[in-house]
Amino acid sequence: MNLLNNLKDFFDKNYLKSGPVLLALSGGSDSRCLFELLKKIKDQAGIELHIAHVDHSWRQVSEKEAESLKKEIEEIGLPFHFKKLKILKENNIEEYFRNERYSFFKSLFEKHKFEALILAHHKDDLVETILKRLFEGSNLYNIHPMKEVSFLESIKIFRPLLNVSKKDILKYLHENNIAYFSDLTNEDTKYLRARMRKEIVPYLNEKFQKKIDDNLVALSSNSYELNEYLSKKTSKFLKNLKKNKFGVFLDCNEIKEIVEVKYILKKISLAEDIDLSRDILNKMTSFLLEKKANQKILLKNATIYIDRGCFFIINDIYDKEEKRRLLKNFKFGPWELKVTNVKKIDSPSSWRDFFSKSLTLYVPEGKYNAVFQKKDKRLKKLFENKKVPAFLRNTLPVLYDEKSMPYDFLSGKNINKNFKQFLKIEVILK
Repeated sequence: MNLLNNLKDFFDKNYLKSGPVLLALSGGSDSRCLFELLKKIKDQAGIELHIAHVDHSWRQVSEKEAESLKKEIEEIGLPFHFKKLKILKENNIEEYFRNERYSFFKSLFEKHKFEALILAHHKDDLVETILKRLFEGSNLYNIHPMKEVSFLESIKIFRPLLNVSKKDILKYLHENNIAYFSDLTNEDTKYLRARMRKEIVPYLNEKFQKKIDDNLVALSSNSYELNEYLSKKTSKFLKNLKKNKFGVFLDCNEIKEIVEVKYILKKISLAEDIDLSRDILNKMTSFLLEKKANQKILLKNATIYIDRGCFFIINDIYDKEEKRRLLKNFKFGPWELKVTNVKKIDSPSSWRDFFSKSLTLYVPEGKYNAVFQKKDKRLKKLFENKKVPAFLRNTLPVLYDEKSMPYDFLSGKNINKNFKQFLKIEVILK
């Protein structure tokens, strides 16, 4: 493979020239190869190139390597951005490094308005990650770990070497007599990545007696296509998702296919940073499709309810007051209650609006008390008939008139419109 032509084709296809680009340069073989190739095409391709280097402070020689790179980059007149990380006692040091690198790159993007971050991931990295996801039991639509062009939140990522093998990279460096840094931790098989590279993938190639790389890459492409299909197929349902500080709500009653339910649940949980095990995902899917009522699932960092085909993530609900108040403008928890005199009324809110910014109730003009957490058989029967989820029933006050007739925000019950004056009561999320 001609690596130079491969890189030219990538930038001709993907580079919009809307701003400079930032290369993450460790100085190892992969990023060194990409850097040398970029130097050769940058002027012709109109690329404004910046270099970023992160010293993880992991090896004794890392500080000298950083100084060497800084000197080299500045001598050829390219902007050099540097970040030195502190070694902390973290349970997952790789995740800590990854988060710190992203934070560094994000700050540079905000300052310099880069079009893209260029990373030197190659075909072997892709194959290793695909295998890792397969062995971990990832869903079929989630075995596409990397794309040539993708986004990490607001940062566009370029991976121009993703169709290039490690063998071709090393060959290019050798033929052009290009030196690079060697990180021995990448060869230490106590780390999973090194075991994949040094032991597992070679073993599979040998025992299977076929080159598995291209087949795994094809599988990854199929996975991506499946993910795109499911994303389009489920987008109409996700448009109805409601979210506020109390949590998340989605009515899943129109979703009939198991794979679509699972895809939506995984997508929501990922967005909310919730870890779902395979067993929990299967249980939730079953509860939703079987229309189970009031099913509570306690996770490490979330409380989930499934109720008659509806899905809820519930954050800590505020402490409800237990006293009676005369109806007037007042605040309780994160809500503000507002009272207005009106002559015409619209449809009242219901429990489905709990995850919106406000709920509205209309009552005949008169004197009312706002009461929290009162046991009332009439309300219990009404809530059951209107299928109000049990865990929401005590979250808002109930209004009682002078004859102790209750009016609530959750049932959606309409009132008699043959009155001349009404009170419009809104509870508004602050």
